[in-house]
Amino acid sequence: MKPSIINYLPKHKEEIKNDILAFVEDDDKIEFWGYFADYDWVVFCQLWGRMIDLPRIFPHFCMDLMQLQKSKDIRIKQEDSIHNALEDARWIKQTYEKLERL
Repeated sequence: MKPSIINYLPKHKEEIKNDILAFVEDDDKIEFWGYFADYDWVVFCQLWGRMIDLPRIFPHFCMDLMQLQKSKDIRIKQEDSIHNALEDARWIKQTYEKLERL
């Protein structure tokens, strides 16, 4: 079994966890969204250990933009992107907002 990517982070995982908690602290309805996010969600949850160890305020699932597109029978492709976490997050937010207006 390969070691988790969590063991190779440039920041200590406690610092990452604190950053995430600070980011969502004022949100009373937390949703996490991704694009083909299954593996990303597993790694995210590994910050806390097992999924059942997630903070109580967190959902135990990640919403997926691809599934939302499929349910609306629309396909919006990510183009001309650097393809890094920040650019991906911006694209996911923009695409989600477009889909919600439909």
